Parts: sequence; C-alpha cells; structure tokens
Amino acid sequence: MFTSHNHRQEASFLDVLWFGLERLYKEVKAFEKEELAKLEDGMKTVVLATSFGSAPTDALITNDFVWYASSAACFLQLFDHSFDLAGSYRAAFPAMLKWRNKVSAHPAIAVPIRISKKDPGKIDSPESQDVSIMMHPAWEIDHYTIGGFRIVGPTSSSHADWKWSLTRTHREIEAFVKKHL
Repeated sequence: MFTSHNHRQEASFLDVLWFGLERLYKEVKAFEKEELAKLEDGMKTVVLATSFGSAPTDALITNDFVWYASSAACFLQLFDHSFDLAGSYRAAFPAMLKWRNKVSAHPAIAVPIRISKKDPGKIDSPESQDVSIMMHPAWEIDHYTIGGFRIVGPTSSSHADWKWSLTRTHREIEAFVKKHL
C-alpha cells in the first residue's frame, strides 16, 4: 500500500503493520460470515446477542480485537507522523483508541486513572475497572462488536464510549488512509 511512498522512512513498517491489520480483518470477517451462515441456516432464532464463550473460536475472536486495537493504534500514530496529520486519527477513531488504552494496552483494572483535570471522561470508575477484564465480543446483526457491555452502579458506571467493530473500523481506517495518501 505504501510502495509509492518509499521516500518516507516509515513506509516499510507501515506496510508491515497494514499486512497484520489486513490478516486480522480477514480472520474476523470469515468468522462473521460463518455466523451469518448459521443464522441463514436457521441454527439461531434471535440475533440480539451471541452465546459467546461456547465455541472454540470465541477466545480467538477476542484476541483478534486485542491485537487489532494495539496494532491499529501503532499504525495510525506512525501514519499520522509520516504524513503530518496533526493527530487527526484520534478524532476519527475515538472508541477503538479508548478501548485500546483501557483494555488491550493498559487494562483499567491494573492501571486505573483516578484523577484527570483535563478530561473527566478518562477517569476509570470501579465499574470501568471491572469491565476492562470482562470484555467479549457481541454479535450485532451482521458483525461482531466489543466494548458494549456496561455496568451501572449507584453513583458511577463503566465507560459508554468504547464500543467498536473490528471489521467496520478496518474499512474506516482504509478510507482514512486512502484519503491522506
């Protein structure tokens, strides 16, 4: 994807990272197609949620989200640096980046943010800390999402703004990259 930008020293590593993101996207897309085929075959009657945890591939799908979020954050930061985009990726992918920061890279239960004068939305309530290790994908009509499970307590609740879909986010990242190439 970046061969036409070989004059940039980051081009080779961007290609390596993109290759990995594509692999994870294809794997999850294949799992989504399998889930849709099961639904079409009448094996499931309700499409409100998945019976996650009952299939051998469930742990793999969860890890695909973990790996994708971490690799995508690295890719986007390097792409942003390489093309002088002034951090525009942060506004374009806030849910995935927050999930990466609170779950896949720095689980909130292990590294909670308790005070933030600049951004109170970064504070990790006890509920957010608990949910950070209870993440599992959910099925939504035709794709998996993660980060939608919430705990609501009497005075606080878990983060509500970190739900995202790997396959949809991948297509959005691809469009973001093409727009700036």
